[in-house]
Amino acid sequence: MHSFKIWNKIFEDREIIVEKEDWNKEYEGLNISSGNFNFKSRLAKKTPKKPGYFVAIWKKDSLNKNIPFNEDDIGDYLVINILDDYNEGQFVFPVSILIEKGIVKADNSKGKMAFRLYPPWFKDLNKAAMVSQKWQSEHFYKMGEYKFD
Repeated sequence: MHSFKIWNKIFEDREIIVEKEDWNKEYEGLNISSGNFNFKSRLAKKTPKKPGYFVAIWKKDSLNKNIPFNEDDIGDYLVINILDDYNEGQFVFPVSILIEKGIVKADNSKGKMAFRLYPPWFKDLNKAAMVSQKWQSEHFYKMGEYKFD
């Protein structure tokens, strides 16, 4: 699992608690705690026919049906790791931006169970992808650059 290596390197000097999720195994779904914060982690997958990456972010309800996360499920951040040959980075999304963009279920949004990501190295995107890339880029960091304090 690539995500364990990433998190152990980033938190090499601090204690972390890492829990594998029962769902989203394909995307290395993890719950991570360290110090005063908690977050979810995913490993995005590159899509072969469209530019960008794809990630699933859902849970199961009591009827075993897939449903979107709500803000309490996320914790402080949703961190999406990108590992693609020489292109590596992390999207570190505060829960507030996920609510604002309708990704997490909230009073004003039904939420999403997956979404696409566009790191800065993708060029010549269609209009919709460019809009997503613009807001996502504000939350993109080279691997290890973001300080989880």
